[in-house]
Amino acid sequence: MIVSRGKQLRHPPGFIPGVLFGGAMGNKERHVKSGVFCYTGNMTPIFKHIQNRSLAHVMRFNLKPQHFPESVADHSYFTAYIVSILCHLLEKEGEAVDKQKALEMALVHDMEEMFSGDIVTPMKHHSPELAAAIQKVNKELIGDVFVGLPQEMAKHYVALWNEEGRGETLEAQMVKVAEKFSLISKCAEEVRVGNEFFQEIYDSGLKFLEEYDKPWWRKIKSEILPESEALTIR
Repeated sequence: MIVSRGKQLRHPPGFIPGVLFGGAMGNKERHVKSGVFCYTGNMTPIFKHIQNRSLAHVMRFNLKPQHFPESVADHSYFTAYIVSILCHLLEKEGEAVDKQKALEMALVHDMEEMFSGDIVTPMKHHSPELAAAIQKVNKELIGDVFVGLPQEMAKHYVALWNEEGRGETLEAQMVKVAEKFSLISKCAEEVRVGNEFFQEIYDSGLKFLEEYDKPWWRKIKSEILPESEALTIR
């Protein structure tokens, strides 16, 4: 990539300004625009959409001192991975699960934060009126997240996002549980290196998982959560 340093641009090894290159990109010229290395030419809407990595730069817990900053993209990856674990455990118990839906739902469940950022919990839940206003804006903006995708595909992802938000289906509830596991694993990592700011969040996440009482969760809970006395971070 091209790195901007003051008014100077440092080019990557082998870069020759103005040179055209072929291959999969098909004779696209390398340009520098506002210090950003980019490809020009007839970029398809899907290709442009795929290059949007905004969530990799939206940081969670932005009011807390952190040793290991976590992006929304990091969180979504681990949530999806944990959902896949839950799927396997439930299938072993004979529970019918739409695995693809659950995984896709986990991947898109925080996509609105591409625009809103990670709104901190004390602000988000300050009042029912504020929570409702934030949700209203999110619903109005979520379609813009998937601009560039074919219409039916975009509608598919928006529908999954809305379903997860309602929390009524098995798959939506699985994402909620997986999200809590992702949360407490992040907190445990911080607490293990002495960051006490995350202890309260860790305890709150565990309390939620211990008290969550959906039938499907009761089937597999004991396979994941140890006894209460064993939950101390070590």
